Amino acid sequence: MSTETESGDASPSPSAAAGSGDAERGRRGRAGHDGVTVRRAVAADARVIRDLVTPYAERRILLAKELVGYYESVQEFVVAVAPDGEVIGCGALHVMWRDLGEVRTLAVREDWLHRGIGRLMLAGLLDRGGSSGSSACSA
Repeated sequence: MSTETESGDASPSPSAAAGSGDAERGRRGRAGHDGVTVRRAVAADARVIRDLVTPYAERRILLAKELVGYYESVQEFVVAVAPDGEVIGCGALHVMWRDLGEVRTLAVREDWLHRGIGRLMLAGLLDRGGSSGSSACSA
């Protein structure tokens, strides 16, 4: 399977994001991230994840999947949620080995680009990777 690249947001390297206090504060909805929070995705998010990825897949930045593929891998995803409850971004961490994970499918809705949403999700994914025993993550 091909590694998908981050889309839209300019994010720091995984090691830089992992040590960022700003990213930690941002996950708690700190001002400057417009009150956006990051949470684990649930099955009800699969369609919106597909809809977030589609524009990037059409531009050949990300790989498209069938909807069933998003349902099957929803446990790998986090979603960024705006203060109004709308999902505005998604990202996935795929565990590849005992201590190795790969960041996949990082997408932000175009009207939310350049606000740190990708960085916020990346930090959330790296936190998940660390708590699942992955000592190294690649993008």
